[in-house]
Amino acid sequence: MIDTNCPNPIDIYNRYITIKNEEKAAVRNKNNHEKYSASGAGLCIRKHWYDYNGYDKKVSQADDLRRMRLGTVMGEDFDKAIEWFSGINLEAQVPYDEGYGVKDLKFYCEKAISHKDLNINGHFDLLIVVTNQDNRKLGYLFDYKTAHSFKFKNLFGRKPDPNPSNNYEYQLGTYGFMIEEDGELCDEIKYMANIYINKDNSIMKMKEAHLGYMRAAKTYWTIVNNYQSHEDPPAFSAGSSGRAPYQTWECGKYCAYTEICDTPYKKKQEM
Repeated sequence: MIDTNCPNPIDIYNRYITIKNEEKAAVRNKNNHEKYSASGAGLCIRKHWYDYNGYDKKVSQADDLRRMRLGTVMGEDFDKAIEWFSGINLEAQVPYDEGYGVKDLKFYCEKAISHKDLNINGHFDLLIVVTNQDNRKLGYLFDYKTAHSFKFKNLFGRKPDPNPSNNYEYQLGTYGFMIEEDGELCDEIKYMANIYINKDNSIMKMKEAHLGYMRAAKTYWTIVNNYQSHEDPPAFSAGSSGRAPYQTWECGKYCAYTEICDTPYKKKQEM
């Protein structure tokens, strides 16, 4: 057993990620004052009401922070890989001729995007912009997600879940419609997908998101904004019609407002 004269490396790491999380939260809270976070797309709309109105979130535990940190590290590694690839002479990577129809490639990693009318801020993971022979800038949008083996099996196994959660697709759709409406980075989003990394065996697979999620996401955020001036949070109405919550599992440990929200779904889970 390690003696008291030697600092415990695990304790050091837990303190480090706690401080880093607090620093990140402070910056996020400052930048997102009276703004909604795009990463919460498709989830319970009560969360957005609590967040917009400045309610305190519960403190994240070390176990949760380590799980989230893994996703951060994977994202940073992807960014380095894209930077390495884009630094290579692209003519050696993609033949620029009429047979391929590609004139130029641009890569945007971890870039901030916002929507003034719908009060949304966010950072997408990766946008690859292909300029074709007609000088149209086509966007290919990606987000990185870590998942345990059970989640991975439900998405890519022989018998995938027929009704999986779609909040990640709503997140992509949110970035997609904001990018299109901004018009600075590309003319059109051509493709969207989440890249999943299995945390247990490092297998990676891509899951395409239908472009219709851009329209669905904008409708979702319009509904969220309609509640921002209400004195009370939205009434409970589970499912796609009300999204308060959309999935009852949201009322478990993953919600930052379980200590102040009186959701009946949390009580059922605790019984």
